[in-house]
Amino acid sequence: MKRTEPLQVWMFEELATSGKQFKTGDTVRIQIMRTGAWQHQDYGEVVVTEKTLDNVVKNFNARARGIDLAVDENHEPNHRAMGWIKELYKEGKDALFAVIELTALGAKTLSDGAYKYFSPEITFRKKDEETGREVRDLLVGGAFTNRPFFKAMTPL
Repeated sequence: MKRTEPLQVWMFEELATSGKQFKTGDTVRIQIMRTGAWQHQDYGEVVVTEKTLDNVVKNFNARARGIDLAVDENHEPNHRAMGWIKELYKEGKDALFAVIELTALGAKTLSDGAYKYFSPEITFRKKDEETGREVRDLLVGGAFTNRPFFKAMTPL
């Protein structure tokens, strides 16, 4: 069965941190999504439109998730946060950027060059556990990782 709208997908963007030394509280800016359509090996066809990006920003600003959004290590949500997503904004019609505030662990990890890529986690439909309300196009977090899927993005 072809799934045209996956419930959740991980996307990957390159971090341009080579040789830079970071400290706790530093912020990094990275393009985390762009419009397009892709065939993902796990999620089937993934389509991100300008409206998708608008909804992601709207939901982030409304705190639709109900918690601060963490940047995990390699998509392991039960580990300590590498950073916190502080801001989302669009540049033009087709690019979504995030400002991430680094924790001590995230600053050290990026300074060491242990991870080269960032991967946002987006869910296209999520039912809120407390209210029962369905939210569409919701960023639920992200991760520093080394397995890129989408490669043609603006680096950090």
